[in-house]
Amino acid sequence: MSARGRPVLQLSNQTTALSGIRREHSRKPEEFYALVDQLCPGSKVELFSRQERQGWQVFGTETDKFLPLLAEEADSKEDEEQC
Repeated sequence: MSARGRPVLQLSNQTTALSGIRREHSRKPEEFYALVDQLCPGSKVELFSRQERQGWQVFGTETDKFLPLLAEEADSKEDEEQC
């Protein structure tokens, strides 16, 4: 993570150690995005992104790489909510 300019940071006692499910090669864990969203309100940019993310500007040649997996994850969540 890096910052440009004078971003607003909401720092408290967060740790930078992340614990999450291991994902595909070069795919960041959801916990990383949650941490960044918590620390930095406002606009965010991800370079060399592998997927689109609400509230983020993404740039890269593979921003649709995980679309089939995202659809499967959404279906799985819907199934769990119906149970």
